[in-house]
Amino acid sequence: MGQAMELLTFNDTDAPAAFAAMTNNTGNSNIVRNASGASKVQLLTAWGMATGQAINVRIRSPLMHDNQQGLRFLLQVAQPFVLLDPKFPEDLFPQDTLLIEDQSIVADAGTNVHVFSMLVYYQDLPGIAANLVSPDYVGSKTVHKMTGENTIATTATGDYGGEEAITAELNQFKANTYYALVGFLVDVFVATVRWRGVDTGNLGVGGPGSADDPFFTQNFFVWLSERSGKPCIPAFNSANAAAVLIDMCQDEAGANPICTQIFHQLRN
Repeated sequence: MGQAMELLTFNDTDAPAAFAAMTNNTGNSNIVRNASGASKVQLLTAWGMATGQAINVRIRSPLMHDNQQGLRFLLQVAQPFVLLDPKFPEDLFPQDTLLIEDQSIVADAGTNVHVFSMLVYYQDLPGIAANLVSPDYVGSKTVHKMTGENTIATTATGDYGGEEAITAELNQFKANTYYALVGFLVDVFVATVRWRGVDTGNLGVGGPGSADDPFFTQNFFVWLSERSGKPCIPAFNSANAAAVLIDMCQDEAGANPICTQIFHQLRN
């Protein structure tokens, strides 16, 4: 089966007083992909970061619980907060159009940039076969741990920015070897960190850049797997490492965060 996981991110500047659609980040869509009809499509988790003031965000669709409020959350200020537990994923439906909207609670400043991200899991997505593995698999195959580092020049718009290869600054990958990305660390708050390459089916995978919770982020993909019961740890072949890209989403601060990535070298 063609399992896949996809990071979807949306942004808005100056949230409106009444709910309105957020902007899809470059390359992302609010339409659920056309997965195999007999397979599961699930919203595993979501997170977001507001700037300046807290805002409301919501995900709704006629095929969800209701088309009025759906899943509605309060986004806190200045750091990303996880909003959904992957232990209890929300079923989604192929080709459904999700409405991703936000709303200011009090009058918003015209420069405030807000970011909302979510991870969608596809049990069988035709044409995609991502290398996603379980914590047990990583535990049984680990030879060594290795860290990589990238400094990302983010944009100040909430969109993905600063893209570079994971080998751009450090490259100690051994030839013809798989490496599992179990988590990461950032030195400043970042709304979202993303990776993509041929081993993810060229779909983005990622998580929240919580600078004050390194224990959580260093095991983010392990946590996601353990809570959901699904293999959610991306594994990259070193032959593809130069084409595995990392980028980030940031608010109007537009900092240049350092991301330390924690890999497990896997035996063949």
